[in-house]
Amino acid sequence: MQHDIGGNSYDGFTTIYRNDDETAKANSYQLSNDGSVYIAPPPPEPAPAPEPYVRPLEDVQERKIAEMNAMQIP
Repeated sequence: MQHDIGGNSYDGFTTIYRNDDETAKANSYQLSNDGSVYIAPPPPEPAPAPEPYVRPLEDVQERKIAEMNAMQIP
């Protein structure tokens, strides 16, 4: 089935390629001349949650030793 949408500049376009919210913003649509149809890309994957910070054992030990030294009676 062929639709006359006016003018010679549209000859050969046989398929509405894209007619979605994006093209509606411009009050338009996109045509194709090879039968292809737009397929929207899948939504992006959510970013993984960051790993919690784990203080190195040496740091914990140094802090504990400093805390214990501070608590000793001179």
